[in-house]
Amino acid sequence: MDGVTVALLCVAIATLLVAKYFYVPRRQRDLLEKIPGPPLKPVIGTFLGNLLDMYRPTQAEFFKSNQAMNRKYAAEGGIVRFWIGPYGFVRITRAETAAVILKNNKHIEKSKDYDFIRPWLCEGLITSSGEKWFKRRRLSDACFHFKILNDSAPIISEQSAILCSLLEEKADGKTVFDFATYMSVYGLDVIGEMAMGKKLHAQTTGKASDYVTSVFWMVTIMMKRMKSPWLWSDFIFHLTADGKRTQRVCLFARIYNEVPVIHERSEALQLEIKANAAGADEESLFAGKRKAFLDILLMAKKDGQPLSLEDIREEVDTFLFAGHDTTAVGISWNMYTIGRNPDVQKKIQEELHSIFGTYRACKMNYLERVMKETLRLYPSVPAVSRMLDSDETIGGYLVPKGTTVQMAQYTIQHSPNEYPDPERFDPDRFLPENAVGRHPYAFLPFSAGPRNCIGQKFALLEEKGTLSSLLRRFHVNAVVPENELVLIPEVTLRCEGGIRVILTKRRTADATVDG
Repeated sequence: MDGVTVALLCVAIATLLVAKYFYVPRRQRDLLEKIPGPPLKPVIGTFLGNLLDMYRPTQAEFFKSNQAMNRKYAAEGGIVRFWIGPYGFVRITRAETAAVILKNNKHIEKSKDYDFIRPWLCEGLITSSGEKWFKRRRLSDACFHFKILNDSAPIISEQSAILCSLLEEKADGKTVFDFATYMSVYGLDVIGEMAMGKKLHAQTTGKASDYVTSVFWMVTIMMKRMKSPWLWSDFIFHLTADGKRTQRVCLFARIYNEVPVIHERSEALQLEIKANAAGADEESLFAGKRKAFLDILLMAKKDGQPLSLEDIREEVDTFLFAGHDTTAVGISWNMYTIGRNPDVQKKIQEELHSIFGTYRACKMNYLERVMKETLRLYPSVPAVSRMLDSDETIGGYLVPKGTTVQMAQYTIQHSPNEYPDPERFDPDRFLPENAVGRHPYAFLPFSAGPRNCIGQKFALLEEKGTLSSLLRRFHVNAVVPENELVLIPEVTLRCEGGIRVILTKRRTADATVDG
């Protein structure tokens, strides 16, 4: 094949890609243009959409520009339209409007941006759709049964004790450090043991640092591709340096967990089944033992057949990816809000003293309200998206099939319509009498409806147990004022420079009580 032929072939492929990624049906464009939003620039708007208006060199600045766009264009129904490349997006900023999508069983397909994490998670619970998602959801429900959640308490207690011992050397009352870096490996230790039944020793050995780095890499690339329509084609992306590194990172993830751990646990489980009496049921196999998510998947049946290794691998990856980072971020933000509000910290420690110092029968009601208010102000996941399966009327506008609809949890949870003085930290917003009349979709830290977060009970249990251990041992002071925070909305909500705190050891009897 000569050079001219190769050049013509490349032009033909490029033309097809442009046609595929930049063609928008006229009806869809006309309907979306009726929704308030930034206007398209002549000519260049056809190819880049509103990207030049929205683009900023950093994620923090990109977040600010999007918040400004919401305030400027959001219509009465809390809906704003924008284009990234040839793709139309609708962002929802009001609770009652978000409910139209989130509680609807039709619109359960995740948006195109989730495709950018598929090389890692493949067709796991987060990324799958349709019948495959329904079957995976039913299987995964068993992983979060209340007995499994109860079994997690000793893991959280053991791992939080390790965390506290590592923090002892920092707790001198003057050293400023990023608390979030400790939480990344802590979260991996907890979800690793829950998901795979195997201790990863991430906190004490540092062996998991490459895995954590890989997660951050995938998230960074996902955000980069979302803002770069020329990288949406997998064919083009895989030709780039980032695309080739992504393939290496995904291969590492498989080697890190599935290959050794899944095979090892599968073989051990088969030996246990053979060692038991013929016909031994699942209950007898795990009598007196802690059951991991992996065990449940290995014992599960799909259409009467055991799950394939690929099915199991996808779900284990999903549990590790989603379970370690979101909860770690949530605990970090809790330590920030508590560290900025000494009166709140004092009330929490008094509540913990009443439980662990004298009796354990009461619930941590005040701590739970603090956790909810923290999730309201700093939701671990600031937005989720859906791809419309059919035309839908949203906020008074007809939005066509195939449009990406983004639920902006961060914006919804900061709405003065639902939360007076929304930037103020006030755990008493979540007292029952103060929540009367509030829209049920005004609080969406775990999304809502059929595709809500399956692990939310586990996440709250882990956060509560970890915060209890930390606050019985340490006083925390968060050093960055709220008005100086630089928020970075990636898959999870982060802060530029991390969550910078000062810890001081407590001198009370509570500090030595192991809960």
